[in-house]
Amino acid sequence: MLFTSRNRAAQGLRLKVAKYPVGFLKDEASQHVLLAGGVQLDDAQLKVALDFCQGLPLALTLLSGALRAEDNPAYLIQHLSTHGTFIVDKEDQLISALSFSVECLSGDLQTAWLNLAWMYVRDAPEWVVLEELKCLFGEHTLQKLQDRSLITLCDWPFKTGNASDKPMVVMLHDVLLRMAEHMLGPHGQNYCLTLCERASISLSQAVKVC
Repeated sequence: MLFTSRNRAAQGLRLKVAKYPVGFLKDEASQHVLLAGGVQLDDAQLKVALDFCQGLPLALTLLSGALRAEDNPAYLIQHLSTHGTFIVDKEDQLISALSFSVECLSGDLQTAWLNLAWMYVRDAPEWVVLEELKCLFGEHTLQKLQDRSLITLCDWPFKTGNASDKPMVVMLHDVLLRMAEHMLGPHGQNYCLTLCERASISLSQAVKVC
């Protein structure tokens, strides 16, 4: 069993297992993640991006996806340069810093992601079948969210059945779910579901709309 935690308090757990503290990515590895997919930055922009991400893989992945999708990457880099630093161990600072990945979306795409994330926050599914979400949000929208690493597509998690019958599923990183909670407010009070007039709709109910 592999147990991972971003909280240093976990170091005090009395587990009869080997402990391996995992540090952050070095600049060379960070640069590789950041520039994946053909992202082009000059030296000054690259320094701003690397300093902001602090070697955190999730921050690097989100920023890389945002830069690939942005028509004006320089604007996003400028935003990061004025954002200031954050302490990775302090979750509120981490979530606030990573919110750039949603704030830079168009209004429609931002609403779609918040709608999707709220379903995961409210109903707490570990994953949802991709085809069900396509019915609700559209393939084009989900592709844009995947390109920005705001959703993750995975293989069917069970080993039963034929390989050809196993659908793809969609998962959201736990930090992104907490970021959605932060943006939506307590009990989703800042949330307005666009797919149904009833904001209390659950994921199972929403799928029936298809």
